[in-house]
Amino acid sequence: MALYTRYLLEEYGEMDSDYVFVNLWDGRIGAPMTYATVGAFFQRLQRRTGIYARPHMLRHTHATELIRTGKWDLAYVAERLGHTNVGTTGIYLHLQNADMKAALQDYAARRQGKSR
Repeated sequence: MALYTRYLLEEYGEMDSDYVFVNLWDGRIGAPMTYATVGAFFQRLQRRTGIYARPHMLRHTHATELIRTGKWDLAYVAERLGHTNVGTTGIYLHLQNADMKAALQDYAARRQGKSR
């Protein structure tokens, strides 16, 4: 995600767009890429890098990263992704043992601070 963010900042420059995948070279600059164009872009990336990735995976990564910050409630993440059911959003989260350990340590530290 960090690499893609840096890429966007370098390529977009001062362009104002709400889209993640936009035309930067062909067609109307700043217009959203078509679904087929984005798919072809990811296939080219896979051929060049050998890494399997699809655009939808970025939604999963974004949801997981928002929860990892500890500042986003699941309901807010659901709203951000356009889900009407937070259960759907839970499917998008890919937390690891380290995430659980950090959350438990944070909880324990806050609990100790309150009991003093």
